[in-house]
Amino acid sequence: KLFFVLVMTMSGNLDFDLGARVNKAKDARLRRQKQLQRRKLAEAKKTQQALDVVNSFRSKAEAELRETERLRREAEAEERRKKLEEFERTGGVSFVQNLEAYPIATADTNRVVLPASAIEKLIAEKALDSNHQGPLIFELSVFGKDGKLLERTHAGVDEFTAEEGKIGIPPKTALCLTKSRGLNWLSEHPQVQVKYVVLKSYSQTFMRVQPRGDGFHSSETEDSVSIDIKTVLENSLRQHFVISEGDWVPIVHENKSYELIVQSLEPESAIEILNTDLEVDIMPSENSEAAMKAKEAEANLEQEFASLMKKKHEEKLLLLSKHAEPKPGKGVVTFRVRLPNAKVISRRFLVTNELRLVLDWIDVELSSFPVESFKVIPPFSKYEYFFDLVESWPGHKRVLDGNKDFDKPLKGLGFIKSGHSLTAVWKRESSSTEEIETTSSNQSGSVDETEESMNDQWHIAAQKLRNKIQDDYVKDSESMEIDEAPSGDEQKIFSKDEILSIFNTLVEAGAEKSQALEVAQKYPGEVKELENMGFGYCLDRAVPYMIKYNGRLLRVTNAIFNEDEESQQIRHSPPSDNDSVPAASDKQRNQELFQLKLAELLSMGVDPKEAALQALQHLKSE
Repeated sequence: KLFFVLVMTMSGNLDFDLGARVNKAKDARLRRQKQLQRRKLAEAKKTQQALDVVNSFRSKAEAELRETERLRREAEAEERRKKLEEFERTGGVSFVQNLEAYPIATADTNRVVLPASAIEKLIAEKALDSNHQGPLIFELSVFGKDGKLLERTHAGVDEFTAEEGKIGIPPKTALCLTKSRGLNWLSEHPQVQVKYVVLKSYSQTFMRVQPRGDGFHSSETEDSVSIDIKTVLENSLRQHFVISEGDWVPIVHENKSYELIVQSLEPESAIEILNTDLEVDIMPSENSEAAMKAKEAEANLEQEFASLMKKKHEEKLLLLSKHAEPKPGKGVVTFRVRLPNAKVISRRFLVTNELRLVLDWIDVELSSFPVESFKVIPPFSKYEYFFDLVESWPGHKRVLDGNKDFDKPLKGLGFIKSGHSLTAVWKRESSSTEEIETTSSNQSGSVDETEESMNDQWHIAAQKLRNKIQDDYVKDSESMEIDEAPSGDEQKIFSKDEILSIFNTLVEAGAEKSQALEVAQKYPGEVKELENMGFGYCLDRAVPYMIKYNGRLLRVTNAIFNEDEESQQIRHSPPSDNDSVPAASDKQRNQELFQLKLAELLSMGVDPKEAALQALQHLKSE
C-alpha cells in the first residue's frame, strides 16, 4: 500500500509539472504573438505618419503652386488692365516729357505753349492722325522730391514755340497747379510732367463748383450777389478745351473777381468741354460750409451735453436722497444761492458735509436750464461742474472752484455760521473764447498778394491777365455781350413782315408755334444764317437748341451734328429706292465740309469762336 501511494503521488507530481510546462510555453507563445502584433502596428503607424507628412507637404506645395499661379494670373490681368486703361487714356500715343515751367499771359485761356520738338514727337507717334479727333489735351503733373504727386490738372496747347525743355503756362493753369500755395510755388517746383492724353467727349456733362471764401456774399454787408453763374462760367471757359476735378476757376462779374473750386465732374474726373452741354451746380461757399459744419458740430455737442446732464442729474438726485436736509441746530449751516437766472434757492447742510453735496444740489437745479445757457468752452468732459461759487460782501470776495474743492468739508472751507449767501456763475475760458472768435479773415474769394510776391514773374503774368480781363469786361459792358461775331444778317434790323415770314418758315418746317415765335423775334439773323449754311432742312430741330443756347450757332450746329451721328449709328440698313430721301445732298455736303474744317481748326488750337467763323467763311467760299 505504501508503495502504491508513493507511485501515485509521483505520477500526480509528474502530470502537474508537465501541465505547468505546457501552460508556460503557451503563455510565452501568446506574449511573442502580441509583441509581434504590436511591432507590426507600430511600424504601420510610422509608415502612415510618414505618408501623412509626405501628403501634407505635397498638398501644401500644390496649394502654394496654385496660389502662385493665381497671383501670376491676377498680376497679368492687372497689367493688361493697366495697359488697356493707359491705351484708352493716351490713344496709343506715348508722349511724356518733363519740362521747366515759365509764365505766359497771352490770353484768358488754359492752353500751354510747348517746344517745337513736342509737335515732332506727336507727329511721329501719329497723334495728329484722323483717328485722334479733337484738340490736343495734355495732363500736367507736379511731383515732389520723393516722387509723390503734389498737383495735377489738364490743359490744351496754344502753340509750339517755347524754348526746348520748357513749357509756357498761363495764369489760369498755374492757379490750378498751385491753388492756395500761391503762384510763386511754381518757382520752387518748376518741373512739370507733360503727358498726352485722350479724353472722351460727352454731349452732356455735370460740374459741381464751390466758391472760395465768402463766395458771392459780401463780407461787409452780408448781401448776396445776383449772378448768372452758368453764363459767367461759360464766358470764362470759352477758350478752354478741358477742365478737371480740383481745378480753381477764376471768374469776373461786374468787374469783381471770384474763384470757384471744381469739386466734382461727371461722368469723368476730367472732361473735354469744347462741344458739351455743361450743367453747373453751385455748392455753398467755403465759409458758408464751414459755418454749417460748425453749427452741426455745436448741435451734436449740445445733444451730447444734454445727455450727460441728464445722466448726472439722475446720479445726483440719488445722492441727495441719501442725505436728508437736517433740521436747524448746532453744526448746521444754511446756504442761499443766487442762480444765473436770478432765481434764489436755499437749503441746510451739516458742516461735516463735503462741498460736493452743495454743488450737486445746485447742479440739479441747473439741469433744468436750457442747454444754450451753459456757456462752457468744449471739451466740457474735463469739468464736473460748469459753474463757480462766489461769496462776496464789501471788502471781501472769494471764488470756490468746485472742480478743485469738491472733496473738502464745509467746516474746513470756513462755512461755520448759520447762514451764507453765494452766487453761482458760469465758467469762462478767455483763451479758448478768443480762439473761437478768431476767424480766417484772410480766406476770401481770391488769393491776396503782397508787394514782394507781386514782383514774382508768375504774379506779374497773372496781373497782366487780370488787367486784360478787366479791360475786356469794361468793353463788354459798353456793348451787348455776344458769343459769336455778328454777321451782316445779325446786324440787320428785321421788319415785322420779315419776322412773320421767318415764323411761317419755322412752323412749316415743323417747329412748335410758341418756340417758333420766340426764335423769329429773338434770332431772325441766326435763322437766315442757318439756312445759308445748309441747315434749312432741319430748322424744326434747330429751334429748341436756339432757345437753349441763346442763339449761339456753334452750339446749335454741334447739337444737330451730334443728332445726325447718333441717327447714322443706329441705322442698320440703307434706305431702299421706295423710301423717301430728302433732296439735300448739297446740304449734307455743306455739313460735312463745315464739320471737317471746324475739327481741323480746333486741332490747330484755334479759338472755338474764331474756328466756327472761319469754317463758315470757308463754307461760303466753297
